[in-house]
Amino acid sequence: MRRSTGSVPRIRRGRVLKKVPEDRISALPDSVLSNILTFLPLEDAVATSSLSQRWRHAWTSVRNLCFDDGGPMGAAADNPDLVDEFNNFIESVMAGTDPVSIHTFSLRSVNAIRRDRFPLWVSQAIMRNVREMEIDIIQYAPMQLPGCVYSSMTLEVLRLHTAFRLADPPDGVCFPQLKILQIYITHPENRVTEKLFCSCPSLTELSLTVLIQPDDPPANFIIQSTTLNTLTFVVLFASLRGMSYHHRAVIMAPNLQLIRIVDNMLMEYEVHEMQSIQQATLDLQHWESDTVDPQRARNLIEGVATTACLILSGGVLL
Repeated sequence: MRRSTGSVPRIRRGRVLKKVPEDRISALPDSVLSNILTFLPLEDAVATSSLSQRWRHAWTSVRNLCFDDGGPMGAAADNPDLVDEFNNFIESVMAGTDPVSIHTFSLRSVNAIRRDRFPLWVSQAIMRNVREMEIDIIQYAPMQLPGCVYSSMTLEVLRLHTAFRLADPPDGVCFPQLKILQIYITHPENRVTEKLFCSCPSLTELSLTVLIQPDDPPANFIIQSTTLNTLTFVVLFASLRGMSYHHRAVIMAPNLQLIRIVDNMLMEYEVHEMQSIQQATLDLQHWESDTVDPQRARNLIEGVATTACLILSGGVLL
């Protein structure tokens, strides 16, 4: 009888030899592997270096560098080793990645980071033509934002969720390509607030949160832009007593379409050239014992009166 050999596995020394599956992923071009690793958490992308010689350097070309210690507030406070491990991981990744170009640099930490190394990490991201930058870290004292951030020719999105010491903007252009700016300011200084938001030639979206202390001197916020179409302005007062009403905001943005103002101290507003406004949200609050000039609220409403949609809080009506 003739034996069939079509599907019988080969036998050698009593063992069946199974065919090893072909590793098609490792055979992909470097550019494709880099794109795949972009969708993984950065820690997992770096861990692929231990898979094989082929994967050893694949992670170094990832374009999204997103660092997040991932723990609850103070989780590593009693374990310095965890803090050092996170800082060392940042160091190794920034030193080992491709220096040509990255898309995103994000740093989030609820525990301490190395303040002496932070400016270098940010500068390295700027040198690698970063397009989006987001920073949300615990700071016990505001840190200086590196000067190279202001002059970057590739940075388009900057989100700062914690306060930084901002440099006095130079005369002329600042943030030349920046389109989206989210910034948090404490102890506002007129040398910054009167110039910074008027010096960004490409800005389309601005989100500005300000924390004002009772002893802060009067501040002027001048927002003048022909490119701005979305503005969120949040004013928080750090005390319920001794409130100062000498702060002022001037908004001149002829192409502004959406504006949202949240203000619990009702500073003085001057609003001009709002012919393009489509929606205005005014959330103004003050305490009944405060001596607030109601004309300030009226002036603000009149400034956005051409809007198609006007949303007012109970404080405005009061």
